[in-house]
Amino acid sequence: MRSVWRRCSDELPEGGWLVINSAGKIMQETPEGAHVQYSGDVESLIDVGARIRRARVRSGLSQTELGDRLGVSQSMVRHWESSDSHPTDETLGRIRRALDSGLGNRDAGVAAFDAGAALRPQGRMLRTKAGFRRLRIQVGFTQVALAAAVGIKSGMQHGTIDAIVKEWENPGSPREIPEKVWEFLFAMRKRQRDDAAKYVEALVQMHHDVSAPIELTYYRTQPQYEKYSKRSGDCGVYDAMIRLVGDGLEKRGYAVRYVYPEKDIPEATETMEEAMERMGR
Repeated sequence: MRSVWRRCSDELPEGGWLVINSAGKIMQETPEGAHVQYSGDVESLIDVGARIRRARVRSGLSQTELGDRLGVSQSMVRHWESSDSHPTDETLGRIRRALDSGLGNRDAGVAAFDAGAALRPQGRMLRTKAGFRRLRIQVGFTQVALAAAVGIKSGMQHGTIDAIVKEWENPGSPREIPEKVWEFLFAMRKRQRDDAAKYVEALVQMHHDVSAPIELTYYRTQPQYEKYSKRSGDCGVYDAMIRLVGDGLEKRGYAVRYVYPEKDIPEATETMEEAMERMGR
């Protein structure tokens, strides 16, 4: 099976990034795309998702088994390990305790987790090309969607609409990322967090039984999002916000289940915002 690698660090001073595969192996990816051993301090550079994946693998647990111990879905563990969603400090503590009951080498798993215990990102990320790419993905934009959102138009000068975004993220390109684009993404992420906090409060008031899973809807495509959600905007950005809602609910002790609407499911008759307004919130 072909190994799939994910970048799990900001851009390295010497060039390239650290990458991790599904087996928890970490390598350095050079600007040319080659994977080589890294001789530096991996623990001080990898993101939280990579730390969770490596610790889980060393502890002998599958994503499903770790999720079962935490009372969350396998997809939530996958989101954490992909850095699409970041667990709360409380959840990080629960993950450590779950690793301590692993099936295999639990000492190795806990040691791998503890080695990066102080690595939870605080404040804004480094303004590197790799950091920019990570922020774009966290917000939920594809390169094309971000280009459209900041007003980039295709043409002879730029080629495809996402060409400039690709240059912003390419460490070999001298094109710098405009400050206004950074600020746009930071503002979008703040709005997602603020909206998620409001939705969590509303859902907690609507669902008093913490043992009953709360279903949150994900959308696979933009047309599906526009048809079933009754919302405008980008489905990737909405999905990223919903992951934050799921994190917030789990912090409150609720079980969360993510569902995907299919073509035979009736269209939504009331949005989350409309339900909150109806309840006077």
